[in-house]
Amino acid sequence: VKKKTSQQAMDSLCEPDFEEWDSNANSFIEKKKSKNKELNTLLTRIQVDDPNLRVVNLEQKNISDALIIPLFDALVSNTHVEELILKENRIGDEGCVALASA
Repeated sequence: VKKKTSQQAMDSLCEPDFEEWDSNANSFIEKKKSKNKELNTLLTRIQVDDPNLRVVNLEQKNISDALIIPLFDALVSNTHVEELILKENRIGDEGCVALASA
């Protein structure tokens, strides 16, 4: 099996007109370190208000408040993300308050 380079992996995530960032579809998220790197990339794209990023799917990623709160903070100024899927994660009271504030 041929591994993708980081650039190839990012290219496969980006479509020119519309993007759904689906962590379930990213084969290179295999270790916690990779997951954190991928979440940082996603966070950056939300912060810069990437117009191609409309759907963020983080379903079943075992994400806790510590990882999700910065994402919620970034969403405050984002005008392009239309859908955020967070089913089956470890988001607690603190994360819910941050989401309600976003």
